[in-house]
Amino acid sequence: MKMTEMEKWQRSLDRAKKSSANAKQRRQEIQDLKNAGVWQDPRTRYLDEDGYPLPDTPQWWLNLRRAWDANDRRYAVQKAVRPFNKGEPPQAPKRKKRYNKIERKPKVKHSEKMKLLLEDHGIHVSADGLLSDEFSEWRFCPNGRLQHGDEPAISVFYFLQHHADI
Repeated sequence: MKMTEMEKWQRSLDRAKKSSANAKQRRQEIQDLKNAGVWQDPRTRYLDEDGYPLPDTPQWWLNLRRAWDANDRRYAVQKAVRPFNKGEPPQAPKRKKRYNKIERKPKVKHSEKMKLLLEDHGIHVSADGLLSDEFSEWRFCPNGRLQHGDEPAISVFYFLQHHADI
């Protein structure tokens, strides 16, 4: 007989309730033992006063302790690498290098497109970046913009609309 979706959900909820009740009961038992003064912490149960395992320690406990120690070491390494609430900045992933405005990486493809656009309008750009005779005071920048003397560079589109009578 196949279970419906509701029955599956109900069964999983019942399992969760049961495990929660078991955990609650175990916590209560531990609290009662602690209050009675007979509680023995399982982490230190098989250790002598120096912190070494006793000769009759079961293997399952040694395996658990090894796993705990490995996790503790891993956690300690993480804490050492990423100290928080201590004033030190946390280790952040390195950012990709961004070029600042002074040494910005020129967009070659864009500048090539702008050169071709000027060529299409009959304005020749020489190898050193100067324009043809009628616009000899204009200079073609490596980022694909045009500069007139010491003024800020303008786009080729703005130049064609306002300065080149085309």
